[in-house]
Amino acid sequence: EPIKVNIINMDPFIDHVCAKHFPSIKDSETYEVAFDDPIYIESSDFQISPEAKYYGLSPDKEISLRYAGCNIKCLFVDECGNITAEKKKFKRIKKTRCLHWVSSPKEITVIDYDNDGNKVIYNGKIDVNIFPGTYQFERWGYYIITDDYVAHQIVSLKSSFGKKL
Repeated sequence: EPIKVNIINMDPFIDHVCAKHFPSIKDSETYEVAFDDPIYIESSDFQISPEAKYYGLSPDKEISLRYAGCNIKCLFVDECGNITAEKKKFKRIKKTRCLHWVSSPKEITVIDYDNDGNKVIYNGKIDVNIFPGTYQFERWGYYIITDDYVAHQIVSLKSSFGKKL
């Protein structure tokens, strides 16, 4: 389930940024992504008590937002798990990764397949400017989004192929 992040000092003059349809392709087409408060991040990108070598967001830690040209710093987390963050000037930070996020989302059903070919269905959030077509979901794989906003996995970016059991 995505985590809600409230950004207390969001710039009222910036309401969108550009993202790539296929981030792994250098000259990929771009599309506009809404950028306003709040944003939502993947639950795996946040830990209240981070383990060693954790590169996601955690309390008092600053991390960059993918495509947004800024960083955020986690100020506190409420009892529901919602995060309040402060927008910061972009700077490269060693030993962190860029957060993938969505703002002004709409609901989507995602159909993935595990390594044994079993169907896995879950609900997610997607940017309002995404329309039916083919996309790369960064860190997950390639998907076809249908008119009824169901994302069908074509190819996974995660694979256990070649790993010893």
